[in-house]
Amino acid sequence: MKTKDRIVDVAIRLFNEKFTKAVTTNHIAAAVGISPGNLYYHFSNKEEIIRAVFSRMVDFIEGGASYGSGCRVSPSLSSLEEFFQKVLALHWEYRFFFLELNSLLNSDRELKSSFNEMQKKRLKEIEVSIRAFIDAGILVWMEESTIEFLVKSMWIVSIFWLSFLETGDGEITLSRLEEGIDMMRNLLHPYLTGSPAGC
Repeated sequence: MKTKDRIVDVAIRLFNEKFTKAVTTNHIAAAVGISPGNLYYHFSNKEEIIRAVFSRMVDFIEGGASYGSGCRVSPSLSSLEEFFQKVLALHWEYRFFFLELNSLLNSDRELKSSFNEMQKKRLKEIEVSIRAFIDAGILVWMEESTIEFLVKSMWIVSIFWLSFLETGDGEITLSRLEEGIDMMRNLLHPYLTGSPAGC
C-alpha cells in the first residue's frame, strides 16, 4: 500500500477514535510509523488529509450502485436494501466526518465547496431514483411536493442522524446507527405498492 493511502487509513481510524481536533499530523505520522517530514511530503496539513478522506468517501458513494441506487441499477426492493446497506457502511466507516460535519465545513472553505457540490448531486440522484421506483411500480404515484419531501427527509436523516445521537446519552454504536437507516426505510414504507413490479 502506498504511504499516502496508509496515512489516510490511519487518519480515519484516529479521527473516529478521538475526533479531528484531538489528532495532530504528528499523531498520524507516529501511528503510520513515518516521520512528520515524510507525512508533509504527501500532505501539507491536516486539512488536506481530511479533504483526502472526503474524496475517498465520494469514491465509495459513486462506486458501483450510486448513492441514489436507481440511477445505475434496476429499481427493485433488493437494490433499495443495497442502497440502505451502503449508507450504513459509509456512515460507520467515516462516522467522525458526520459527527463533526458543521465544524469541518465551517473551518475549510474548499471542503465546504466540495461537500455542497456533492450534496447537490446526491439530492438529484435520490430524486431520480424515487421517480425510477415509481415508474417501476415499486412506489405509488405521488405529488411533486411529496417527492421533494422524501428527497429532503431522507438526505437530512442520512446526514444528521449521527449528530442527533451525539446529543443524547450512550455510546454511538453500529446498532444505533442502524436506527437511522430504519427511519429512512420507514419514510418510504407508506409509499410502497402491494406488489411491486420488477422485484
